[in-house]
Amino acid sequence: MYGDVRPLLDKPELVADTWMNLASAVFFFVYPQPPKPSMLHVIDGTWQPNDRDKANGLVSRFRRPLFRSSMAAWSGGGADENAQSLNRIAYYKEFANYLKVPVPADEVVGL
Repeated sequence: MYGDVRPLLDKPELVADTWMNLASAVFFFVYPQPPKPSMLHVIDGTWQPNDRDKANGLVSRFRRPLFRSSMAAWSGGGADENAQSLNRIAYYKEFANYLKVPVPADEVVGL
């Protein structure tokens, strides 16, 4: 938008209080953040796991965006779940149960 990240880093209220909060959400949704694919590409099937992704247990499933933004496995990071990750997993399973959506036994819901 500005050709430089400094204005938004120096004035984060620009993102919080203007039309830019929507623009930043759309940007985050459609733009890949290497090594992570964009959420859009995971959902529409454009992204497919390569051999390294598969070796790390990453698969192409619609639910992946729920965990995409903070999974250490995308960058080859740690193997342990943190409290935030465990909360996301618990909420995912709780909502799936509430909506009567089965969670397959082989569903990878964490690292």
